[in-house]
Amino acid sequence: MSKYFIFVDAGDDAACYPVDRLVSMTCTSNATLELSFERGLKGLGGEHDVVTLTITADKEKNVMKTISQAAAGRGNYILIADDVTSDYIDSEITACAITYVTGGIEQVKHFGLSGLDNGLTNYFSWCSTNSNQTDIFNHRGIQPRAGKIIGATLTTDGAISGGGTGCAITFTGSSTTGATTHTDGAVGGKVWTGAATGPITSLIDYTWAANDVIIATVVPTTGTAVRAVASLIIQWSN
Repeated sequence: MSKYFIFVDAGDDAACYPVDRLVSMTCTSNATLELSFERGLKGLGGEHDVVTLTITADKEKNVMKTISQAAAGRGNYILIADDVTSDYIDSEITACAITYVTGGIEQVKHFGLSGLDNGLTNYFSWCSTNSNQTDIFNHRGIQPRAGKIIGATLTTDGAISGGGTGCAITFTGSSTTGATTHTDGAVGGKVWTGAATGPITSLIDYTWAANDVIIATVVPTTGTAVRAVASLIIQWSN
């Protein structure tokens, strides 16, 4: 059974986190220790729920050791701090405060891709139903908010990966991630050697900031006039 940390900072404000979602413990200022927890809803990079513990000055190392030992010890439910009952796992803790990160909006975005020809670059269109073999300005993805790809698949009606190097799917323009290329067959066997559906694994966790212009392309290594649909699950920040 999983282990959980429990925090209570008011009568109707409490949180229970799996121990393995603890990302870090950081002393950000005197008498303050911040515990960052990965969110279950896959928050964007850097977005975590934070529990701030008020502690005795210069005792952060002691408190970190106590919490770490509790995580490694017995028991499935570990009460770290309860401001209602003044019950704390370490006597150097005097209070806690929980800061929640609200969940982002998740969207499924479909990209129709047509005219996929061997060796020719095909550009995703963020505002049209079909792709283009030229980089058209008003088809680029000018992102209104920060976002992250949390799922990506490609379905084709024919082969776009040849016998040598597989097709390449590239995203560029992110000020946070830069450029990412998924080359079919670079890890494991090729997927799109015929009509097929498969994950675009290299795009998972690709992020961008608001106002980034994201340009996405696919370059087949075989095929003529192949059609495809790329499906992305995007989480947008609030």
